[in-house]
Amino acid sequence: MKYLVMETHPAYAVVLDERGRFLKAANLHYQVGETVEDVVELRLPPARRLRPAWGVVGALAAAACLCLGFFGYWQPNFVPYGTLRIQINPDVELSVSKTDRVLDLRGLNADGEALLEGLDLKGVWKELDSAVHTLSIVLILIATSNVFGYCMTALHVPDLAANAITSVTDNPILLALLINLILLFLGCIMDMAPIILIATPILLPIATSIGIDPIQFGIIVMLNCGIGLLTPPVGSVLFIGAAVAKRPMGSIVKATMPFYLCMVAALLLITFIPDISLFIPKLFGYVPQVTPAWFG
Repeated sequence: MKYLVMETHPAYAVVLDERGRFLKAANLHYQVGETVEDVVELRLPPARRLRPAWGVVGALAAAACLCLGFFGYWQPNFVPYGTLRIQINPDVELSVSKTDRVLDLRGLNADGEALLEGLDLKGVWKELDSAVHTLSIVLILIATSNVFGYCMTALHVPDLAANAITSVTDNPILLALLINLILLFLGCIMDMAPIILIATPILLPIATSIGIDPIQFGIIVMLNCGIGLLTPPVGSVLFIGAAVAKRPMGSIVKATMPFYLCMVAALLLITFIPDISLFIPKLFGYVPQVTPAWFG
């Protein structure tokens, strides 16, 4: 096959073959317009196809998703959305996010700073120390009351009290008052659980014999125990209140005197008016097992 030299360059020449194709061949000292028969064709390496780097694309997509997700989480949770200031003493100000997360809490006066001192790590230890101190008082009172209850059971004090009650009078009103006085006395020196375990089996038959329903008697026992928990010398709830309020016991007792009168009045009403404690059970079909003797 013959080739016509069209262009020459130091390293190659462009030739035209008989089929009308332009080829790139090695320049063997060719001259433009020369006709040659054999040429050394220079072939270009095949073009490399650019393949998409799926790993890089996936990594970029994951990074973009993480950035968007982090921004979407950060924006509503950690960017202040509103500020609330409580302009009373103590004066505090707090900043909240769109999702009601508290971002900042500051005290704006001396009392506000004192209030917020308990919210850091030092304040946690301080509050734990105060809680342990209060709990130790309660546990000591419960332990001593349990020991006292054991002693009373061993000495048969409840049995002696029951025999004394029945031997003093047979008037149902006086018997009801004596039952309340015994429960109040026990509540002042013992914990609630020993009173329920010790006094209930002894006083319940006496109460039912004078017409006090078992449900009514249970409410009477609980109310007497509740009053006893607020009454010295033991008064575990009273001790807890004094420890939390950091006030002397005498001032606490004086402040609660009017409430003692109200609780005693409520106790008498529940004792002598059965419908106060049996109204709801009757609505559900309960039939009282006994009738109060003072109504007979």
